Amino acid sequence: MDEIEIRFHEVEAAISIRKEVAAWGREQGYRVWPDEWLTPKALIISHAQPENFCIGIMEGEAACYRSNPERVP
Repeated sequence: MDEIEIRFHEVEAAISIRKEVAAWGREQGYRVWPDEWLTPKALIISHAQPENFCIGIMEGEAACYRSNPERVP
């Protein structure tokens, strides 16, 4: 199994991945977050600060991307 690196304070990358997963979910017919909920202004709140936004890195890239369907939930 590949090693995974967790990177904190990755607001834009984490939101981008969440948007990509949401788009995939909508295509599959799931009810998921609308894009207007997936903005720094909407997501950064008193108990969810920028340092709480994390991404996982495997083999030099974010661990959840549509370009690799095996890694998309």
